[in-house]
Amino acid sequence: MKQNIKTLLLIIATIVGFTFHDFVAQFSSLTPTFLFLMLFFTFCSVDFREIRFRKEYILLIIYQVTVSMGVYLLVRQYDEILAQGVMLCVLAPTAVAAVVMSAMLGANVASVTSYSLLINLVISIVAPIYFSIMDVPDVIPFWTSVQSIILKIFPLLMVPMFLVFIIKKLSKKLSNGLKKMSSLSFYLWIVSATILMGNTMKFILLQDANNYLTIILLIASSLFLCLFQFVFGHYYGKQFNDASACSQYMGQKNTILAIWMAQTFLNPIASIAPAAYVLWQNFVNTYQLWRKK
Repeated sequence: MKQNIKTLLLIIATIVGFTFHDFVAQFSSLTPTFLFLMLFFTFCSVDFREIRFRKEYILLIIYQVTVSMGVYLLVRQYDEILAQGVMLCVLAPTAVAAVVMSAMLGANVASVTSYSLLINLVISIVAPIYFSIMDVPDVIPFWTSVQSIILKIFPLLMVPMFLVFIIKKLSKKLSNGLKKMSSLSFYLWIVSATILMGNTMKFILLQDANNYLTIILLIASSLFLCLFQFVFGHYYGKQFNDASACSQYMGQKNTILAIWMAQTFLNPIASIAPAAYVLWQNFVNTYQLWRKK
């Protein structure tokens, strides 16, 4: 499909999500299913032999682990809720949708897949440690937190990968047939983006007006961090001839997981930052597709 058509469809998805957020948000429970299918069809065109640890991941992992806590400690002197929100915008691991977007941008899909698996594992261990030292009531035990986060992440990543791996081993004909259908992942992603947009808008509009200043700061800070992380990933990846992929796995965040973590372990209002991040990263993706054409 031509890139300008993809860009147009993403713009339409954004408008529909904004305008009909009450209706669209009703289908939010289907998002994990769409993400699962997106990854399944995307992995059909991935050479699993290319999925491996790369040395350039080390600095990026250090960035996410240290900067997330650094911004929290800095901002908490002003506002605890805002500090939690900005921390999640940095700490949140790479979204599974980043794999799909990387394929559309012609980036190294295996590289994004490798980093997604690694950073999601790291964050599932680091996040509970951070939550235990933050100013939140009723802290959930460490291992319970780790288990909860892993169960949220890895079924979506590992099960479709395992299924595709088995299919490739058992039937080359079926594997080649599914590979020709990999473009379906884009349409599934468009539907997911629409639902996420609608769900995000509905959530933000339901917030208490008394917290309007905090809400504005959460939305503004998520915009800054979104742009910074996409740009940082792009220029860092240039050193390894992997700019598009690196931009994706630094900027494209698992906001669904971040929102869930805020509402489960932290102050629920802090989830506005990763919720708004959904909007900003979709705008960035639209721009990237437009540039790609």
